[in-house]
Amino acid sequence: MKKTLNIAIDLETASLKSDAAILSIAALPFFPCDFDAEDGNSVFSEDEGDRFYLIVNNNSCIAAGLHVDMDTVRWWSTRSDEAKAEILAPPVLLASALDQFITWLEAMSVKYEATPILWAQGGDFDFPIL
Repeated sequence: MKKTLNIAIDLETASLKSDAAILSIAALPFFPCDFDAEDGNSVFSEDEGDRFYLIVNNNSCIAAGLHVDMDTVRWWSTRSDEAKAEILAPPVLLASALDQFITWLEAMSVKYEATPILWAQGGDFDFPIL
């Protein structure tokens, strides 16, 4: 029987709707049976090759019919320069970003010989958008 690999995902978006334009996709394996002694939380992979992070081209999201909300855009403008710099890094077209994410998931499945199980902060935001 194939084991499972827990993967935390996080999207940054330009809207709070289920058809939001995606600003970035981040993902990282974590190991819920291993705990950090200091804070009691699950241990995330420390292997740099296990980290997935891409900035998504906003125009490609708009072309795909995804939603941009001006209130959310204004909210992003109030974030720190560091946070804004992350979402303004060189972007990848939406289709390519999604292809790369699937390829990364497949690579993690092979590397860990496990079936990926995706986790997000609440099931009503990241999953419907992704």
